[in-house]
Amino acid sequence: MKLVWYALGGGLGHLQRALAVLRWLRPKLGADAPLLLTSSAYAHLAMAEGLPCLRLPGAHEAQALPPGAVATAIRALLDALAPQCLVVDTFPDGLHGELAADWLARVPQRYLLARPGGGDPASSPAWPLYHQVFVPLPHSPWPGAEPIGWVLTRRPGEALSSADARRRLGLSPVADRPLVMALHAGDPGEVVALFESLRAASARLTQPHDLRLATPLPLGGWLLDDRLVHPWPAAELFPAVDLLVSGGGYHTTAEAAAFGVRALQLAFRRSHDDQAARLAPEASEEEPLATPLPFRAEAHWDVARWEAALQAALAAPRPTPLPAQETDGARQLALKLLERLA
Repeated sequence: MKLVWYALGGGLGHLQRALAVLRWLRPKLGADAPLLLTSSAYAHLAMAEGLPCLRLPGAHEAQALPPGAVATAIRALLDALAPQCLVVDTFPDGLHGELAADWLARVPQRYLLARPGGGDPASSPAWPLYHQVFVPLPHSPWPGAEPIGWVLTRRPGEALSSADARRRLGLSPVADRPLVMALHAGDPGEVVALFESLRAASARLTQPHDLRLATPLPLGGWLLDDRLVHPWPAAELFPAVDLLVSGGGYHTTAEAAAFGVRALQLAFRRSHDDQAARLAPEASEEEPLATPLPFRAEAHWDVARWEAALQAALAAPRPTPLPAQETDGARQLALKLLERLA
């Protein structure tokens, strides 16, 4: 059995879902190590896990090449790999359209992990060719697609204690003042802009607090600050976090809710992910709305508005964590794949 996990896409989310599931799946596969295909700038996280991984061009890189060149090259790679099982994240036809129906039909086992946002994958011609579609949510928006619960890098019971998490962040293990963590893994300029806004707002807060700026991105000289940290998976540290500031991506949204962490989340514009809809169904770029997380923030806020938002969020009650049965999607998907691969 040769399993290939197709996790192409921008940012960190596709890669995080793959790593979350494969940590449960890999020990059961023995010598049949899965191969991970990614276009993420954070492929080093997979390599650090000892996972066989190939980094392929993403959508922006493909724009610099002749039309169709990346799709042709990836199809040739897949032909050479001849996978017996293919798991595809988010894009039924492939990020570049390389997973055409005639090629997919030759793969003995094929599964799709489809998350809502950024268009309707069920309208793809390849959708009906997958033997099963899994949805990383407690409920599926598509008939016939199987919900498995949120796919998390770490569940609450797997995280560090608050004291150990604080030590990991260079803080006293005794929480004598709240910890604000900014977590982002986007374009370097976007990350730095968010972090600089929060540094300025943090300096104006009268309430004593600690601030940590967390990203898996090696920023180098972009941002010199002793509060800059590079934890992964960051969810391990959430028991120590009193307020999380992040984008509205799938993982930070799910993990903040799973751990019951106060959160200020931004709806960044993404080509294949509607973060505004995730944070509040009726949200728009012009009208920030309070959400159950409990707040939504905007990237264009000035320092005074960020300061007020931080104060209000820190004063809010801590949300109730999600039920445990809704947060076991990574392990559940691994078990379901093992049943089909047996």
